[in-house]
Amino acid sequence: MEIKYRHSIGNNTNPAAPITPFRLAENPSFTFNSPVGLCCDRYNRIWVADTGNNRIVILNSQMTKVVKIYGEAGEDAGQFNMPFRLCHHPEKRWIYVSDLANRRVQVLKYGKNLAISPVTVFGNTGSEQQQLKGPNGLTFCDGKLCVADEFFVNAEGGGRVAIFTEDGEFIDDIQTINGASDPGLLWPQGIASDNNGNLYIANTGFYNIVRCDLSGKGVPFSVTGIPEIEGLDISRGVSVINEVIYVPGGSSNGINRYSTDGHALVPLCGFFAPIQVTAHPKNTQHIIVSEPILAQ
Repeated sequence: MEIKYRHSIGNNTNPAAPITPFRLAENPSFTFNSPVGLCCDRYNRIWVADTGNNRIVILNSQMTKVVKIYGEAGEDAGQFNMPFRLCHHPEKRWIYVSDLANRRVQVLKYGKNLAISPVTVFGNTGSEQQQLKGPNGLTFCDGKLCVADEFFVNAEGGGRVAIFTEDGEFIDDIQTINGASDPGLLWPQGIASDNNGNLYIANTGFYNIVRCDLSGKGVPFSVTGIPEIEGLDISRGVSVINEVIYVPGGSSNGINRYSTDGHALVPLCGFFAPIQVTAHPKNTQHIIVSEPILAQ
């Protein structure tokens, strides 16, 4: 059998990989390594969990300059092993960091001049229930810190959200969502809250978003009558910004968007594997998205 080439349709292109929007004159070779978590501080600076480099990188609000790099690999306070997600305290100048591979959460205090110091470390001591197995997403809800404990496994094989005081004292956890079609949690990664005291959990193993209160009672979306957003490609994260729910990975190479009553909005496309969405600190019409695989 002889095979001969006849013709082709289309063409192959190799576009340049996207680059970060800034370059450092003192270190033009600066790169991220799997940046995941994002948050903003009281001075409109953008904090990035540079996960693969085990450090926190802080940018100015224009994302044109790195103003500080903090941390290194290790197990002491101020050191990290896969810093994953970030969350700002509602009132204090504290940043919470899910230190994933160290199985703990760190709290960092900062000042206007970016003097940073550890406040406390928690989640890696105490009873079996109090210890975190894989802290991922973080959010404050009614003054309590909620942690998506991705690798926690209960007797039924399900996951949980762990709830702490702002100082790291364990309060309770959520392992089931009452009213959901499948009440369990499985590998929850992202978590967010709204102004009404509701939690939004990226229930990654079940490819959905579930909404509940701090007791685990489901809060239905008016459009569907159930406390779930279903039909997602995957749910790596969830954010609630200006009454819009953002779900990175909800569609292929995109970010799904929904109103808080459950109406599907036009998705954002053109991404590769988005993980985290946060509001821009100065421009309410802009959001910031992390794409760890593309290192930006």
